[in-house]
Amino acid sequence: MGYELLNRVAGILTAAGIRAGEEYPSGAQVEILSPVAAVGLRALDPVAGEARFTVRVLSPRLLGGWCCQVNAAKAAAALHEGGLRVQTEPMEFLSGSDCFCVALTAAMDVKEDGFPEQAWEIFCGDVLQTGVKSFRAVRRQGRRIVGAFCQSEPVKVTPGTGGWELELVQSADAEPVEPAEPFTLILREQGREIRFTGCCWNEILWEHSQSGAVLTRRGFALGREVTDGK
Repeated sequence: MGYELLNRVAGILTAAGIRAGEEYPSGAQVEILSPVAAVGLRALDPVAGEARFTVRVLSPRLLGGWCCQVNAAKAAAALHEGGLRVQTEPMEFLSGSDCFCVALTAAMDVKEDGFPEQAWEIFCGDVLQTGVKSFRAVRRQGRRIVGAFCQSEPVKVTPGTGGWELELVQSADAEPVEPAEPFTLILREQGREIRFTGCCWNEILWEHSQSGAVLTRRGFALGREVTDGK
């Protein structure tokens, strides 16, 4: 339960272009060379229907405090777009790690079993897709009607060729993290998981307006599997 929740928050940040990981990782301390986000579970109350997280955005001192603040604002916007309620704290300097830090508190609605209260979600590979507006999958069978010589009515239909055409539309303020192709696209909704295998993108369209950027990706999948009861 806790892993899934933390992975969801980290996935939102990763999709927004912010390198994210656990708050207290094992192993030796690593020097931070670029902005990162450390994610920790602050509280989980399934009865109240809420999980709270602490997200610390860290940025090396050499990049300046402005870099830390900009990435913290970017993280807050991505978490808000992902359905979380976000509050930020004033920036501070951590002499031990020689980094600037902005802490964010993010709250997520959860069900009684502790999992996110969300109708549906989409993953491309292991990356959670944020700001999803719509998704569709169309199976083009490529069938044709076949007639016979000297007959006015068709006599059969050719077999289907299979395969799926995919379209994913989402609001996006940054280039998404793309998995290596071919990848698996996973749609989870109301206890059901649909997996499209052997996926690749064939067309990527960015549209910009005063209300923000919209990213549309179209491509193909070789197969589709449905699992109920998850």
